[in-house]
Amino acid sequence: MGTPSGDSKLSVRRRNALLVAAVVATAAYLAWQASSYWIGDYPVEAGPVIDSLIHGRLGEFLAGRPLMGPLSLLLRAPFAALSLITGGGGAIDSYDAAYRFGVFPCALFGGALGLALFRIAERLKRPALLKYGGLLLCAVNPLTLKAITYGHPEEIVGAALLVGAMLAAIRERALMASILLVAAIATKQWAILGAPAVLIVLPWQKVRRPLVVLAGLGLLVLGPIVAANPASFVHTNLHLLDVRTGDTLPSSLWWLFPPGAGDPLGILHHTPALIGLGTHPLIIALSLAIPLALRRQVRGDVLTRALPLLALVLLTRAALDPVNNSYYHLPFYLALIAADVLAGSFVATLIATGAFVLLIDLSSHPVAQAWTYVIWSLGFAAHLGARTCGRGWPLPLRSRGARGPAAAGLPRPSASATRS
Repeated sequence: MGTPSGDSKLSVRRRNALLVAAVVATAAYLAWQASSYWIGDYPVEAGPVIDSLIHGRLGEFLAGRPLMGPLSLLLRAPFAALSLITGGGGAIDSYDAAYRFGVFPCALFGGALGLALFRIAERLKRPALLKYGGLLLCAVNPLTLKAITYGHPEEIVGAALLVGAMLAAIRERALMASILLVAAIATKQWAILGAPAVLIVLPWQKVRRPLVVLAGLGLLVLGPIVAANPASFVHTNLHLLDVRTGDTLPSSLWWLFPPGAGDPLGILHHTPALIGLGTHPLIIALSLAIPLALRRQVRGDVLTRALPLLALVLLTRAALDPVNNSYYHLPFYLALIAADVLAGSFVATLIATGAFVLLIDLSSHPVAQAWTYVIWSLGFAAHLGARTCGRGWPLPLRSRGARGPAAAGLPRPSASATRS
């Protein structure tokens, strides 16, 4: 094969520059359209804490207990500080301007993952639909819009970091995988559920030292936050295991069982004590059990099986959560996009995208939404389980035909040796 000409290289550079500009413009547009008003969580969760940070009230920031890790708060703060110039970023305005500015860096993470997948798709010689479709859907999709609408742009950051960690693990870049994994956990606590899936892909001797170093750094960062108010830190995080006070939503496998909560639309159902206390520990147990049970199958072909495993774990997390908001599926969705890019078929991603559009559209018809969700989520879990075990059922994949020359585009160094 001949070397690309100078004109060809220039056109590729121009195309890449245009793609980066498009990602930045998309993030800016999403931020511009965002708002902390309506029913978003930002004014009562991240908003006051970020406001304390940008006003230099470090004691209040350290003592604050939003239901998220500190990384996205620190990431958003310099951008949210622009509201000190524009106005409209204080409590009286529900921190609206600060929220919009803070959405921008979070939205960039989805686009950055899309650009990374675009480069991988080029190396694997994937068709244009996979290259541009993956980039587009990582940058903007129904679940990203929901995460921003409900005041949780950090979900984009955590999801992109976790998928990035798996992509690094597939290439046996242990340090990079460890950094991205710890960063994902520092963004949103749910990311720890993906840790077993990522770690079984890496040989322990390669990941042990980076993890120890990063865990030590994490403790140094976390120390002041815990020391500021240890009791509230423990209470806040233990509360994540108990969702008895939250109502069960139709986009959950549990909604059909408990009685209604008496709301006029019939959307909310009471969460029984057993489900409220038991589901989150069950999710944690399954996030460990599933990767351990399937580790041999995954190691047989990490290129096409590791990301379906991660997607399966993340779908299990969302489906079994009684308080399962639509944006909880964003980590699963980004993992699915990455899995399809590597496998060479976009069918599953397109089906999932259509399913989410339908589920969101059925939000005023809770019974239909609940049955649709049960059928779709169980069917998709079966599909991902089959892919993790090396079978494409029921959707045809090109993974078996791509394990030779195409798979070399994403090499493992040791491959040759072994709310609506």
